[in-house]
Order: sequence, then structure tokens, then C-alpha cells
Amino acid sequence: MDPIPLKLPPGLVRGKRSDYSTQGRYSDAAHIRWITEGGVVALKPMKGWALSSYSPGTPFAAAPRGAHAWVDNDEVPYFMAGTHGALYARAGSGVDTITPTSFTAGSAHVGTWTMDNMGEIGIACFDTDGRVLEYQPGGGGDATVVTNSPTAKAVFVTDEKFLFALAVNGDPRAYAWCSQDARTVWTATALNSAGDLPINEVGLLMCGAKIKGGALLWTTTGLYYNEFIGRPDIYGSERAGNSCGIISRNAKCVFGSSAYWMGKDKFFSFKGYTRALECDIGDDVFGNINKAYAHKVWAHHRPAHNEIWFAYPRGSATECTHAAIYNYDKDYWNHTPFFRAAGFDDEVFGVTMAFSAAGRIYDHETGWVYADAGDAEILPYARSGPLEIGTGARRMQIDEFWPDEENQGAVDTYFHLREAPNATEYTIGPFSSADRAGVCSTGRQVSVEYRSKAATEDFRVGTWRAFLGPRRGRY
Repeated sequence: MDPIPLKLPPGLVRGKRSDYSTQGRYSDAAHIRWITEGGVVALKPMKGWALSSYSPGTPFAAAPRGAHAWVDNDEVPYFMAGTHGALYARAGSGVDTITPTSFTAGSAHVGTWTMDNMGEIGIACFDTDGRVLEYQPGGGGDATVVTNSPTAKAVFVTDEKFLFALAVNGDPRAYAWCSQDARTVWTATALNSAGDLPINEVGLLMCGAKIKGGALLWTTTGLYYNEFIGRPDIYGSERAGNSCGIISRNAKCVFGSSAYWMGKDKFFSFKGYTRALECDIGDDVFGNINKAYAHKVWAHHRPAHNEIWFAYPRGSATECTHAAIYNYDKDYWNHTPFFRAAGFDDEVFGVTMAFSAAGRIYDHETGWVYADAGDAEILPYARSGPLEIGTGARRMQIDEFWPDEENQGAVDTYFHLREAPNATEYTIGPFSSADRAGVCSTGRQVSVEYRSKAATEDFRVGTWRAFLGPRRGRY
């Protein structure tokens, strides 16, 4: 009897109508990603996280609802983060409160910040407050209202140095931009490049972002592309997608000429045109998201791993607890616990930084710790969907398996067996990855699970092999 390789493709399949839809695929995982080495797909643990040196001595007063990082003209890194009641900025080695005067706060679960930078000036807008704010890094003062700016629900800055304000002056279908590189000039004349446009749309303006050649504007139902065309019109607007509205103001990720976002029941991308992404975990994500708190969804980029992370509140959770992860290079989906309310990628600080709902800042993809202080740890694991090992009156027997693990002994293997799809599951294991192991168990369906033995373990799970055959004796 020859060994049968346990060779599964990368990515997860979750939430389909039956277990059979996950056959031959992974169906569940935490803190795991797939790599390809010499044409062989292998499992690797994600690195963990640690409290950032920029985290305040005491946490922020509430969960952040938006964050942005940039560098000033002296190449000093800064970030801003806002809660429903305050705005903060990195200043020197710590974090200062820069909340503007007469700030209109939201409630604990209402309100979203959108943020960007115009050169070295930080730009922010809290949709409940409505004012377009600016912050001079290193100036030591609070954020102030951008002179002459309209009220808005969201802001962003284009590569051409136009500050955009969306849903201006109480009109949820109008947007405006300042004169080029002149954030205090908003009234259009023949001598400047300020402007404004309405949209003819059933939905309402939600957010925007710069993209190569112009800007993208998302609504609750669609997408618009604004191409930079110069004088006299400055920007030309065209509809770029229908039935592709965004689920929240921060549920987008844009880099280069590509954009990805989370809609109300699908994920989408824009690369010159809009398309819905095929998603093998979509049924599970959209079937379990807490829709009452979907406005808290946010996204960020992890370029070192070619991943877009969409954080969302799952089940009855009122804060983000999980992330749907899209690998745009290999076109597969992943999923993991992720208890973070806001954050940004590693472009400015050299590390992905994210904020917990308790108001602490964490550096991610560092070390091997998988829990915040005082919380239970979830160690890396991956589990396959059911594999058929017998049909009819004959069952199959697992006699032995041969591990393929780089750091031998770092991973335990479990087998979850059933007699039928709806039958009670029973588990055998753990079996060490240090050497081949005898199993001697029978069933008609089996799922294989790999679990890290300890948080400090780095491992690589390749193609393991199992010895399967007809059950000896009568059934």
C-alpha cells in the first residue's frame, strides 16, 4: 500500500451549503498563511504582535474609529487616530490629544474618522462633527478647522494635491475640492482650480481615495472615477460601477492603480474597471457579520504578503473580531481572529500598527505572541474539510502517516472522523510531527488539523502522507 499525499491547495473554503463543498480544501484556520516553495504549497504561521512603543501609558479613552500615518518634511513619522470623542497624534516619543475646540462627539458606537495628509499637514474629518480639520505635525497645538472649507462626511487628498470633501454642506450627493495645493481656497473662480460636482445616484456618498490618474468615490450603491484632466474642468467624473457600494467609510484599500473594498454582500476590485471578486469564504463572512455594526469595518494592506485585510465584527460582537484576507497575488482567501478597531500598513513606521478596542496600539507581524494582555491565546492552526475515506458498506482505515514539517515536533496533528456528514464527530490525536506515527483508526470521513504546539514555534507544514486502505475484517 502506497502513501497518499495530503496535498491541498492554498486558501480557505467556508460557509458553503454542505461539508462536501470543502472537500479537498482547508476549511478553517487562525494565524496561518500559505507559501509556495519550489512549486510545493506549505503552511506557515503568521507572526504575532506586541504592544507598540508608541502606545500611550494609559489606553485611549475609547476605541479608535480611524487612523492614518505619514511623514513630515523632515522625514519624521507621524500618525493620527480618532475615537468617537477625541483626536490623537504621535508627537515625539508619545501620543498627544489634539481634539479641536467645540468638537461634536459621537457615541461609543457611532461615528467614523476619515484621514489623509496634504504634504506634511494631517487632514481629518469625523462624520458626526462634520468639520474638515488640519494638524501641523510638531507644532504642539490642537487640530484646527481648514479655513473656508465646507462641512463634510469624509475627506481625502489626491496625488495632484487636491483636498476633496464629500457630502458637503449637508448635501449627501455633492462633493467639492480645494484649489490645487491651496487647502483654504474652495470657491471656484477663473483664477483657481477649486471645483465641485454633484452625483446623480440612488445612493449616498461614503468615502474616496486617490488612485493613479485621479480619484475614486464610493457611494452606498456604486463607484465613480474622477480623472484628472486639468483646466478648465480639473476633474471629469464617470460612473465606474453599479451595485457595488461600500459597506463602511474605511472598508477600502487603494494602492497604485488598484482598489479593493468590502460591499454589503460581496467583495470588489477596481483596476480600470469594477468586478466582484470570487470569494470562497463570502457566504461565511456575510452570513455572520454583525450588520448593525458594519460601519466599523476597515481595511488595510500588508504588501510583504500581498494581502488585503478586511476587519469586521462577527456574530454578536460590537467591535471587529475577525479579518477576511485576500491574497491578490495568488487569488485565494484566508480568515483569522483579529481584534482591532483601526490601523495602517507598514509603509511609514516599518511595521503594521493596529489599535485594539481597549485603546492600545500594537505592532503586528512581529514575535510569536497571539494574545493581548489578559486575553486567551489562540495558537496557529489549520483544518481541512472532510476527506472521503470510505463509501457504502466498506470503510477505510488510516494505518500510519508520515509528517513533512521543517522544525520536527513543532506541530501536532489531529484527525476528526465521522461515519456520515451529520454524525457525531470524534477526534484522535495529537500525533507529533517529529516522526512517522501509527494511527490505526477507521471512518468514512476525516478532517485533518495541524496545530502549533506553542506560540513561539515557527514551522512549515508541507505535503504529509497517510497510509489508507480498506478496513481489515468485516464491518
